[in-house]
Amino acid sequence: MYCQVVKPFVDMSNAPLFKLQISPSFDLPEKFEVANVPDYRIEYTSCYGAGGDEWGVPSKVIVPLSEGQYKKILDSIDAALGAISLLDDTLGLDGVTYVLESSRHQSVNLSIWTPQENTEKRGLGNLLKLEEELRRLLNQNTSRA
Repeated sequence: MYCQVVKPFVDMSNAPLFKLQISPSFDLPEKFEVANVPDYRIEYTSCYGAGGDEWGVPSKVIVPLSEGQYKKILDSIDAALGAISLLDDTLGLDGVTYVLESSRHQSVNLSIWTPQENTEKRGLGNLLKLEEELRRLLNQNTSRA
């Protein structure tokens, strides 16, 4: 199995609640998935390899979530989705591409170039806060292992 560029949800009944793939121009991609079936969890996948669309064999970490942690993430997802401007046309050559997919309310699939650029003007502050929260939970889990 290889890590590949995110494809849109096809079957919404099996879709994870939320996916965030982060793909820097000159670094390796990583992906966070928030799921609630069969249990509350974050699935974190990091990849390594030569680049392009196939990065090599993935490494996956599953972070179990308490109900309280899960509800906090739901609030963060709602805040991020509610603030993102669909009229944002900011683009650049190099940077970081965030691919966000969600089945939380409507089915959403967005590709966002470098949210660290003009963050507040573009309504992306809550997305970066969500990323920080997901990383914090991942780091808490992996530091205990």
